[in-house]
Amino acid sequence: MTGLLYFHRITDNRMAGEALRNFRLFESLCGEEFNKIVLATTMWDEVDGRIGCNRENDLKNSYWGEMVERGSIIRRFLLTRRSAFEVLEPILGELGKRKTLLFQREVEDLGLNLNETRAGRTLAMQLEGIVGAHEEKLDRIRSELKDPLLTPTKLNLLKEEYQEISRQIQDTTNEAKRFKTLTTSKPPTKWRRIIE
Repeated sequence: MTGLLYFHRITDNRMAGEALRNFRLFESLCGEEFNKIVLATTMWDEVDGRIGCNRENDLKNSYWGEMVERGSIIRRFLLTRRSAFEVLEPILGELGKRKTLLFQREVEDLGLNLNETRAGRTLAMQLEGIVGAHEEKLDRIRSELKDPLLTPTKLNLLKEEYQEISRQIQDTTNEAKRFKTLTTSKPPTKWRRIIE
């Protein structure tokens, strides 16, 4: 692999939730030795320049700092041909110099199953954390439903929230089951072709 691009919307006022989980997973796929990564911010046309610069600095100092220290580069994609080349330039300059992702080394060289890889462990912890957080919310709702002074409007809102959280728990549980099914063996051949 010559290099990787990671895109983040500068319109997001902070990196949290799914964006943060995705970034942590991306980071665990790459490992500490893979440094040909361009961390690109997008959607600059939809944010005030000063606000965007502040957010970019926050990303660099709070989230992307370790990757930048290891050689990753931050670029802005400004919807122009020139900025597209500026985003790609660090990778294009490295064509022919291939490096291996940590995930590739773990699966191919070490023969690890997906759940034994750093990325697999990261994903499993994220799924467990999501289910745990949702279960805590359900406990809170169950407690609130016992309140004798509960208004009909509040009751309906709690029921809707309960149903939505229950659906999210089911979805996440299904993802966890699918992940556990995948982790009992090596990735399918088509995955190996993709990551090679």
